[in-house]
Amino acid sequence: MDYAMIGRQALEAIEATRPVLTGIVPARDRIRFPGKTILHAGPAFKHGAISKPILNSAMVAAVFEGWARDFPAANAMLAAGEIRLAPAQDFNAVTPLAAVISPSMWVQEVRNAGDETSAAAYSALNGGSGAAARLGQCSEQALNHLRWINVELAQALRDAIREPIELIPIARHALIQGDDCHGRTQAGSERLRQILVDMSPSLVRNSSVIEFLDASPSFFLNLWMAACKTMVQAAIFPGSDVVTTIGSNGVEVGLQLGGMPGRWWTAPAP
Repeated sequence: MDYAMIGRQALEAIEATRPVLTGIVPARDRIRFPGKTILHAGPAFKHGAISKPILNSAMVAAVFEGWARDFPAANAMLAAGEIRLAPAQDFNAVTPLAAVISPSMWVQEVRNAGDETSAAAYSALNGGSGAAARLGQCSEQALNHLRWINVELAQALRDAIREPIELIPIARHALIQGDDCHGRTQAGSERLRQILVDMSPSLVRNSSVIEFLDASPSFFLNLWMAACKTMVQAAIFPGSDVVTTIGSNGVEVGLQLGGMPGRWWTAPAP
């Protein structure tokens, strides 16, 4: 097998991808959750060793879903396996840090405009700073903020997106302005906000949404993660040795190769 040739094919496939944001949709409408399941970053947890930040976010999500009456009940259900945790990337979804995705949350749907037959990728809406699930907080404030994110913000953004939004031009602009599109996404977030307002001028009348976007320089992060997931999926085919999945759950870091989708290689991440 000519791995050099296969590697070139994989990289060419990635470069040919045109990730576009097609809309904001309920997670349960696109992701096949197996029962009461919450998706998280990195590989699956082993032997119940759940990192505290993701456990906190999962407890908030369980109460948000109505599966548990309060945080202690959610903790007990997670410990008993009544609520399951699973790697988001095994479901074509991505989450940053301690953020999780549950069925009632809304997600950003990103597709490859160059190949309508390819699978979409999904990411939760970035919660910004403060009481955000991605920061692993478990509190009533975090729960209320999660509800706002998945009701008012999600509906406002859903209504604002009138046509697919090309994401590589936003990332290119962001890089030129000094972003790295991971730890720093301020310029990308500002450009995305401007595109949304230009597409739907009435959005500026929603003061709480505009104030949130203005105060959330990390907002583009989740969306660009979904774009990257869309791009690397083009490198999933027999023989591909391109890393198409990587992430940490706070206990282990794991990766997958394009030629072996679904198989995690893991190592401790203390």
